[in-house]
Amino acid sequence: MKNLTTMSLLMYPIRHEFYKTTNLEVIEILSDFSAENISKLFHKFEGVKLNFDELKEKIPNIPIHTAKTLLRLSREPSIRELIEAYMLSYELYNLNILLRARLNGNTDKNLFLFDYSAVTSKAELLKLEKIDEIKKVYFKVLTFYKIKSKKLRDTLRIVSVDNINELLLYSSIEYYRSLVSKGANFGHSLENILKTKAFYELLLTLAKIKFLANANVEKYISDLSFLGGKQELLANIFVSTKESFVKKCIDYDILPPNFILTDIDDIDRLKNTLLKLECKRLIIGTPMDPATIIGIIILREIDMKNYFSILGGFVSGFPFEKVRQLLVL
Repeated sequence: MKNLTTMSLLMYPIRHEFYKTTNLEVIEILSDFSAENISKLFHKFEGVKLNFDELKEKIPNIPIHTAKTLLRLSREPSIRELIEAYMLSYELYNLNILLRARLNGNTDKNLFLFDYSAVTSKAELLKLEKIDEIKKVYFKVLTFYKIKSKKLRDTLRIVSVDNINELLLYSSIEYYRSLVSKGANFGHSLENILKTKAFYELLLTLAKIKFLANANVEKYISDLSFLGGKQELLANIFVSTKESFVKKCIDYDILPPNFILTDIDDIDRLKNTLLKLECKRLIIGTPMDPATIIGIIILREIDMKNYFSILGGFVSGFPFEKVRQLLVL
């Protein structure tokens, strides 16, 4: 499918979003690991002077600001729809976090939510205290994004403390099913990036369900046909113990042989490393197109996670060498 690119998008400063925290200059700046140098790092890469406390408010909005800018510059409905489909994960995160909190009796109106919504604003969401009110908005979001999954909708109707994790998983599955389907309309490069992201995020979620919650994952894997051949890979590696899980991942080239997996969450770092390499390759070698646009947003998400790792490590009193191991550079 040929994709026309508007002049406004062609003028977007791609390289301004390219060499951010995913480069080795971070190590030099933070060799003296202090609040002052963290602010200095942010100023250098983001062009904004903020104190340490202000950074915590600014960082979550990094990919959201980029996505909103790209939405504003884009004129093609199909590309706007693609960007919105990608950003749906932020709306689902907000709704799932809010539901979990209210189901557990937490009525805090200062919960951390992302400031992104195509249906209901963050401020309006935080006012909701009743489960039925949140479910009503949730259904509106699913309708807006044309997600018709019976499993997801049925689980939402009867959501409780006991099945909230299942709701989270079904919402993730349907998010990626819809996104990969839309991405396929824009060529193999974008489809492959989205499938890689979906595969590793679902691999991580399923690993936690099987090895931490000791629950069966086969019924969820059967819903992942949109991953193509990678669905069979998941089926094969999860017919194993935790001890043989890593070996099977290496045997199937899911994890590189030299990758040290000390915690299941390390899979997320590997996913971001693979995505960083692929997205940077696209941005360097490809004109502005839908794959490049999504690649930019993904890189900004990795920047956000790097900043959070730096702030979290500093607040926890970790030496920078330990924090460095968490960064995707």
